[in-house]
Amino acid sequence: MFRYLFLCVLIAPEVFSKAECEIRWFQCTSNTRPINCDAEVNEGWIRLSKLCDGNWDCADGSDESIMACKLHPSLQVDHYFYCASGGVITDNQRCDGNRDCWEGSDELGCQGTSRAPPPNTCRDSEMECRPGECISVEGLCNHQVDCSNGRDESLSECFEECDVDHFQCGYGACIKNDLLCDNKPDCLDGADELWNVCADIEGYKPTPYRNCSEPLVKLEPKFDKDTKYHVARGQKYVWPNEPVHFTCGWNNLIGSEWNVCQLDGTWHKPLPSCVSRKRN
Repeated sequence: MFRYLFLCVLIAPEVFSKAECEIRWFQCTSNTRPINCDAEVNEGWIRLSKLCDGNWDCADGSDESIMACKLHPSLQVDHYFYCASGGVITDNQRCDGNRDCWEGSDELGCQGTSRAPPPNTCRDSEMECRPGECISVEGLCNHQVDCSNGRDESLSECFEECDVDHFQCGYGACIKNDLLCDNKPDCLDGADELWNVCADIEGYKPTPYRNCSEPLVKLEPKFDKDTKYHVARGQKYVWPNEPVHFTCGWNNLIGSEWNVCQLDGTWHKPLPSCVSRKRN
C-alpha cells in the first residue's frame, strides 16, 4: 500500500487533510523527536513530497536510501528517471549537466561527459583499487567485493542503464528480474530483496537489513573523514556495500585501513586494531 501512495506523491500534489498529518511526514532514521502536527517544520522529519526526490533532506540521508526508495520495476512510471539509489527525477534532468540524484547517477554514462581515466599503475589486465592495490579486471562489477575499498563494486565503476527485464542494484549494476525477491540477495547492497521492492511478491520472506556500526570501545578503530557515514541516535554507521576508512587517531593502526560493510552487518575483512604508540 505504501508503494502506491509513494507513486501518487511523485506525480501529484499533497492533498492530505490536517487530521492525516502523520502520513504527510517522513521520519528520518536519526530522529528521536515526536511530530508536531501544528508545525510547518518538524526537526528530524521531512515532508512526504520530498521523499525520494534525489536530494538528501534528512541529515543522515535516510530519505534517499534504497531502503526507502527502491521500487519493483513493475511500479516504475514512464517519463521519469530512477536514480540508482531509487530517487525519482524527471527525464529531462537526465544528462543535463547538473547532479540531480544525490549520488550522481543521472550524470553517469552520458554522451560528451566521459572523463580521462585516472592514472593506473596496474597492468593492462588489472584495475587499480587505490595506489599500490590492483585486481584483475575480471573482478570488476561481478557482485563480489575484491578491492579493500570496494571500488570494484561502486557506482562510479558499475553504473549501467538496465534493460527492461533487469533490475538496478543501488550501486548501478543490473541483475535479471527473475532473480528479484527470491529470498536470496544477488545485489551486494541487498536492493533486490528489500521489503519495498518485494512486499507484494508471493513467497517473499523479508529478512533483516543490517548496517555496520563504528566500534564504540575507545581503543578500537574509528571512521575517519574519508568515510561517508550516517548517524542515528549518536551512533555512526554505514549501509551495506558502503566503504569505510578507519583511523586510530594518535595510535598505530595494524591491519587494513579500508573495509566494506556486508549485508549481515559484518565487515568484509577483519577489523584493524589500534596499538598505543610507545613513548620515548
